[in-house]
Amino acid sequence: MSKFRSVLLSGLVLLLWVSCSFGSSLNQISIRKPTILLAEAKSSASRNSEDPYPAVLDALREGNVSLAYRQIQTAIQNDPTNMEYQYVLAGIYMQMNRFEEADTIFQALLRTYPEEYRKCHFDLAGLAMQMGDDEQALSHLEQARPIDPGRADYEMGIIHIQNRRYAKAVELLDQALAEKPEIRYECLLQKGLALKQWGKGNEAKAVVQELLAMDLSPERRKEISKLEGEIEDTERANRRWMLSVNAGIQYDDNVSLEALDAVNVSPPGSKPSDKVDAAEMITLYGRTDIYRSNPWKAGFSYLHYQLLYNHMTQNNLLGSRPSAFVEYYAHPYFLSVEYGFSHYWVDGDPRVDIHGLYPRFSLSHGDRWQSEVYAGLENKFYMDTTPDGWHNFLGFNEYFRFNEGKSHIRFGGKIEQDDFKPSERGDILGYQVESGINFPIWKDRLQMDAAVIFLHRHFGFDINIDPDEERRDQEWHLNIQFFGKISKQMNVMCGVYQTWNDSNISNSMGIDPYHFRRGVSLFMINYNF
Repeated sequence: MSKFRSVLLSGLVLLLWVSCSFGSSLNQISIRKPTILLAEAKSSASRNSEDPYPAVLDALREGNVSLAYRQIQTAIQNDPTNMEYQYVLAGIYMQMNRFEEADTIFQALLRTYPEEYRKCHFDLAGLAMQMGDDEQALSHLEQARPIDPGRADYEMGIIHIQNRRYAKAVELLDQALAEKPEIRYECLLQKGLALKQWGKGNEAKAVVQELLAMDLSPERRKEISKLEGEIEDTERANRRWMLSVNAGIQYDDNVSLEALDAVNVSPPGSKPSDKVDAAEMITLYGRTDIYRSNPWKAGFSYLHYQLLYNHMTQNNLLGSRPSAFVEYYAHPYFLSVEYGFSHYWVDGDPRVDIHGLYPRFSLSHGDRWQSEVYAGLENKFYMDTTPDGWHNFLGFNEYFRFNEGKSHIRFGGKIEQDDFKPSERGDILGYQVESGINFPIWKDRLQMDAAVIFLHRHFGFDINIDPDEERRDQEWHLNIQFFGKISKQMNVMCGVYQTWNDSNISNSMGIDPYHFRRGVSLFMINYNF
């Protein structure tokens, strides 16, 4: 059983990479949210040398919010009846994330001066978006529309993009183009994004050509190039089918999970290096959508993977996994349910069948936070002396995204149970905690991911050692991976995975047979058709 566990874990390293990379490419939605700034403040106040108001505007232009706050406080003390100062103070509160105080001032200005300070509706729309209330934001923008219809239509269009109402978004952005020519670039950029997400790739490409015909700065041309790449990626992801092949080499310094203390009592002539081997890994992944009706999707997928050792061929692993799935995506919610059937061969012999049901739910909180809950219910049928049983798990992940969504920090946990039949085998209850970070290290071409994982397993007993003694395992993992993009279709991955495990029991020779260290190095090339 321990040997099968070692080769199975090797296969799962690759399986996790394949499933995670495909999941991110298929489900990731890139939304450029608007930066709703304070509506234009009046600059007609007196500019004598003692008036701090001009210094407030200068500090805001320079991004020095703390200085602007101190200066506006002085200006209000000098002229407490000046409502424009109060308006600017509310805007500073927004930049300081003091949203309740900003809301109080904007609402008071609207109640007292409903026409002169109608522009507060723009700022209140920004506050509503910060709080995730898009409908309230749309209501404020409608009320602000009489004073600046172009800006109102532009910002309403972006809100509709976020809520996947692409037809309405495009209509509003076209109106904004006609009403406010000075934001032509912004309107076309968001229109291209809406068409891309809508699945209208040809129309999105036409918008890109309009953008490229404009006289733009290098920074904006770089942004257009990014949109052009996203359009191509989305067209590929929105196909009803996909096919991917992976090939690579794995080096394993402890294939059989040999205990660290076993070397001290090894028979004469044995070589610790016998546990070291290299293996070739190949996978083939295919997926097709048989039903699509926004926001629903359903289809089938198939994954074949194999791990073939150079010398320790008794650990060769073959796996076949057809599955069926149903997905629902309506921002900010994503829900999927998958049924999968896995069949494993070890050293050419059928070893186990696994029937599994895997639900997953994800919720995005604004631009930065994402919560994910996942579960699995697996029924295992072994074809050797290993007892059949159920394997159940429930886990969560929390993501904090930064660097414009290119990087994230994550934290998660999982609880799992193995319920063997017959019960004389002893059940297993496990807990897992994980933290990790993912970030680019060279442009958009090279990404790094690092994770630390701790597992605690509680065995009812170990039949191989002592059926009357409970067993506790503690296991640490350090995983470091590099993902490189060679071309639009080809990617490369290098990974180093270190495992440390020990337990509280020992065998008749006083050795903890589960106290081992294992290091795996992996190099993979991926090609997407």
